[in-house]
Amino acid sequence: MTLKKGFLTPEISSLNISKKRFAIGIALWFSFSLIFYSLLCLIREGFRLSTVTDYHNIWMFSEDEMFFYNIFFAFVSTIFAQSILMVYLIQMPRKVSQERKFRRSDIINDHTFFSWNFISWFSKIGILYGIWIGSVGASFYYSFSFYPKYNYFFVLLIMVLFLSSWNSFLRIFKRKAYKWFLLSMLTISVVSFALANMNIIDYSLHNENILKQNPFYNYQVDRVESEIYSFMERRDFMWNIYLVYPKEKTKNNKPLVLIEHKEIDMGQLKNALENLRYTWGEADRKFITMNMIIHKDLPMSFVNRVKFQMSTAGLYRLTYSVIPKNKPIGKNYLFPVGFNIRIPNLGNGPYPKSNFDQWYENSKIDRIQYVIRQIDTAHCSFNDSIIKTASLYDFFYNTINQDPNYMFLYYINENLSFENYFEIISIFRQVIIDLKEEYSLNIFRKHYHDLDWDQRKEMRNEYPARIIELSPEIIAYLKRNNL
Repeated sequence: MTLKKGFLTPEISSLNISKKRFAIGIALWFSFSLIFYSLLCLIREGFRLSTVTDYHNIWMFSEDEMFFYNIFFAFVSTIFAQSILMVYLIQMPRKVSQERKFRRSDIINDHTFFSWNFISWFSKIGILYGIWIGSVGASFYYSFSFYPKYNYFFVLLIMVLFLSSWNSFLRIFKRKAYKWFLLSMLTISVVSFALANMNIIDYSLHNENILKQNPFYNYQVDRVESEIYSFMERRDFMWNIYLVYPKEKTKNNKPLVLIEHKEIDMGQLKNALENLRYTWGEADRKFITMNMIIHKDLPMSFVNRVKFQMSTAGLYRLTYSVIPKNKPIGKNYLFPVGFNIRIPNLGNGPYPKSNFDQWYENSKIDRIQYVIRQIDTAHCSFNDSIIKTASLYDFFYNTINQDPNYMFLYYINENLSFENYFEIISIFRQVIIDLKEEYSLNIFRKHYHDLDWDQRKEMRNEYPARIIELSPEIIAYLKRNNL
């Protein structure tokens, strides 16, 4: 008997798959693909909803990013469902030769191991990812994203999954399996793209329901960036107040004040602030800090009016919400840091005036030697000498070093923006920080942030931040009270 070429390589037809079984298998493949794809989309949406913050932020995807993840989920689903299909099609019949039984068992065992091994690996990665999210916090999606920087990882993973699902077939049937291999590749690609265009979950509806309470998406809120900021430690005593523009950009846009997502008229602002203050107990009111989220282009005339209303309501601890510089943080995320300042306490609080308030009341403004006036965005006057704002650091630094009992008087230009005002106080704060650092290294031989509480107190006494901000409202108040 003459041996034919390739007689050692078995034919795929030897698996004896009936047309009925094949049709049922294809139907099961489509069904399982859809089920797995829906499950993965549901898990993704669960991850997204777990990132909702107290400020009504949520992990959002762009259209391209959403489609990319849909494609990845679809390929994983169809490949995993194909593995189940292969096991179903070649399940061993009752009467079959020992040789065919071995080949079938080899394929079934290979795909069973492939399926459970993938589930185990995917579950471990998901758990680690969840632990990482929990440790980093809800802000992780502002500082890290797989898309588009790590797209290649998902593409490689799909290629490995698909090739792994054909290992046993290619090993047993060799070149005779290539036709089915290519057909499978084409079919999986077509079905995956079809599934990727199906939005199983209306994620846009979830976004809308959550973001409708987020001022960053309903108003214009573009905050200043800063290298100087402090972490908000007592957030239970913090209250957010938004100074924003309406969402629609028009020539006659008027600034708005938002408290608890409600627009407050300037005439009612003091009452609203006092009511807010009285929500805390008497012993806790001195700890209340107003977190001001301010659009950087707002005129200082509006910001000063709001700050004066806070002073008269007895709210004197403020922090300007800022975007940390050189950090990949989204502009719409309220990172728990701020630029802390104090304003005079002009309310009828039960607590004695602080040293800060004494500066306002005991310092005759006409006797203060160091006066700063902001002329425009690039120039200031320092004791009537016109200088560039960029040179203001040296003037602050030299003055504080020469006169330990200094007091600066800063006349705020109400025609300039909050961003211009913030530049001045940032320069002053940076000088104080640098002087404290130099003193710490010279006296204690360590950095300022490594000092203990008593050493830091000594530093604050050595370099207090003595600067009085004068707005028209404060000037009028001082004149009315003969201060």
